[in-house]
Amino acid sequence: MMHLPLATKALLAPNFSVYNSSKYVTVLSSFLNQHSFHSKSNSSTLCLNCCALNCQGNCQNKNVMRIPKRYKSLSAKNDASNALPLKSWGSFCDFSKRNMLTSDETSSDLKRFLNEVGTDPREARFWLKHFRTVEQQKPFAIFQIDPELFNHPEELKTLTSSLSFLHRNNMRPVIVCGSYVHSEKDISQQEFKDLKSKTALDMTVFTSLLEAHGVKARPLFVGSGLIQCNENNKKKYAGQINKINIDLVQWCLHTKHIPVISALGETPTGQIVLLDLWSLTDELSKILEPLKVMKINLTGGLVNENSQVIPNVNLPADLDSCQQKPWFSQDVKHKTLNIYKLLCSMPRETSVVITSVNNILQELFSHRGSGTFFKITEPIHVYKSFDGIDLDRLKDLFNKSFQKDLKVCYFDDVKDKIDRIYLSENYNAAAIILHDDTNIPYLCKIGVSAKAQGEGTGDMLWQSVTKDFKQLYWRSRIDNVINSWYFKKSEGSWTNGKWTIFWYGVSEPSTSTELINNALHKEQSFQIPSEKLTA
Repeated sequence: MMHLPLATKALLAPNFSVYNSSKYVTVLSSFLNQHSFHSKSNSSTLCLNCCALNCQGNCQNKNVMRIPKRYKSLSAKNDASNALPLKSWGSFCDFSKRNMLTSDETSSDLKRFLNEVGTDPREARFWLKHFRTVEQQKPFAIFQIDPELFNHPEELKTLTSSLSFLHRNNMRPVIVCGSYVHSEKDISQQEFKDLKSKTALDMTVFTSLLEAHGVKARPLFVGSGLIQCNENNKKKYAGQINKINIDLVQWCLHTKHIPVISALGETPTGQIVLLDLWSLTDELSKILEPLKVMKINLTGGLVNENSQVIPNVNLPADLDSCQQKPWFSQDVKHKTLNIYKLLCSMPRETSVVITSVNNILQELFSHRGSGTFFKITEPIHVYKSFDGIDLDRLKDLFNKSFQKDLKVCYFDDVKDKIDRIYLSENYNAAAIILHDDTNIPYLCKIGVSAKAQGEGTGDMLWQSVTKDFKQLYWRSRIDNVINSWYFKKSEGSWTNGKWTIFWYGVSEPSTSTELINNALHKEQSFQIPSEKLTA
């Protein structure tokens, strides 16, 4: 027989409400996390008189709290050694012991991070520095966890490893988990109880895995007054958020704990109700204003009719074009509009991402990303001359993009040849198109700031250019780091070991030859002619 610690006994005093207290559940789960127990019956019991599990004594007025073993193993391979602890709270304890990491294993997550991201270390350092500028009292990101992930043990371990890496680098996450609530279908009382119990157990599993990776986490159970709700008159056992007591979440962030929040609320009468996962994520995001809102699922983002992930959705610019796509179903439209409404109420730098567990770090720490990235992007303005443009800001953008200085006379040299200038509102992306003797426009300069490269602004700029120009050509140094992007955007190319000439919309060989000769004789745009310069 095992007994609960004195702190837990104090919680079981006659004047303490066991069934409505999140503190009690937290202490109980903490105790169970440290002690393994087994029972051959369908459930274990906690005696509320002697504070013993599976009490065999003859306590007077014996009251017990039953701990059910109703959950099935979620191991895809039915391997008991790898299964998540959803058969019972007892097997949860065994699971915790199996998954505790040594200090060597914990320190290896940096190596895994670099392997997964597969990016230039300078690029990774840029994003680390950028993300660390988030105010410390705010979370870096709110992560909404798809409940289906709890059916995949290895996915959960990878997810908690990534989250612990972020937390250790002062990019603090807030976790939201729960069950999907169908907007129309009613559920039975037993289904409601099962969903409520499973949510509590999922939270405890997630917290245990986070702590196994060397970080502190706190499950914020229902009943603590965190989420106050009104009952949904149209749907039984469902609620609508009325108020969120954010003090508990901020306390976790202040004490460097990862808050794990369930999609469960409490009505004024004490009734526990189910909440829509996105509604909770939406409300928390509006209050906490994180830099990122990330929905983690198994598909890795929105997918098109060919099961390929849609990389970027620029809002509101892409809404009209998306409506014409076969993959843009009513459900996808509903989700996209909800995300757009959230972004409209958030700071400009906030973005929403749908991605998979294995791609979280790549999405965050590389310009190419991995998932569906939603962002209210800067409007792209089109000019026919330099009138109305701040040339100092434009020059600064190109200098930083190419890491070299433009010639002092560059703008004067090209001002009479301007066809179009595309410029984002905040000077984070620009393209200069010139008239040319070949009658095919020449892309003289295109630059995107490092920050905007990871936000889809470059693709939006390119879409604006290609929409207006059905033919275009340009040149690039062979060591230009974005040549791979140019190859994807072009229909033809030619290289001589120094320059690569790109074009699209050209089918005649004689025309492409003329474009190559023209491009090779263009003057340098930068101050110092060098093989290492990009022009």
